[in-house]
Amino acid sequence: MSIIQRFYKHVSQTPEKIAVICDEQTLSYRELSDQVALLSEGLSDLGCKRGDHVAVLLPNGVEFAVVMLAAANMGIVLVPNNMTLGTEALQRSMQAADVKHAIIWHALIPDLKGLFEQILSEDALLVSVGGESPGTHAYASLIKTSIEKNPLQSRRSTEEQPYILTMTSGSTGDPKPIVLSQETKLLRAQAAIGLYNITSEDLTLIATPM
Repeated sequence: MSIIQRFYKHVSQTPEKIAVICDEQTLSYRELSDQVALLSEGLSDLGCKRGDHVAVLLPNGVEFAVVMLAAANMGIVLVPNNMTLGTEALQRSMQAADVKHAIIWHALIPDLKGLFEQILSEDALLVSVGGESPGTHAYASLIKTSIEKNPLQSRRSTEEQPYILTMTSGSTGDPKPIVLSQETKLLRAQAAIGLYNITSEDLTLIATPM
């Protein structure tokens, strides 16, 4: 069972249960699944497809969770990067990961516009999160379509599919990609559940960068 299939199982069983709390925002499983469905459809309509490598530069937040679940749903590969990386290091990372599209915190876009123009193709999709930015598609606009037209449906992504592409530090040379499958992430989650005796009644604090 893939990540999105497991998520949708919870949505079906406990749609009104709280799934995410961030600052003053609280989303139920149903509300979270609605946003995942809308983002999946929005990205697909704009040309993002299964297997595409998508760079992510975002702070912790609900949007990050939605992006990760949409990626699992669509079968795209996320390439998360440290938001504090310098332009040169980010360029090496994105080139080594063969990034095709990017989902970026809006405040970073002006400083990275030249980098995107240099290493991404003309048909690359840039999504601005947290605010609008010229030449990009606003994340907020992608999740404003009618929910009724966008039920969450698994796109048959599997546990074996590449899911996260992380980079080595490159301290002894160019950074090299490390591919993590959905199965790897699920096994890590299951190990943590067993180690800390986590139950469905617990609240789990995310205290590290996502």
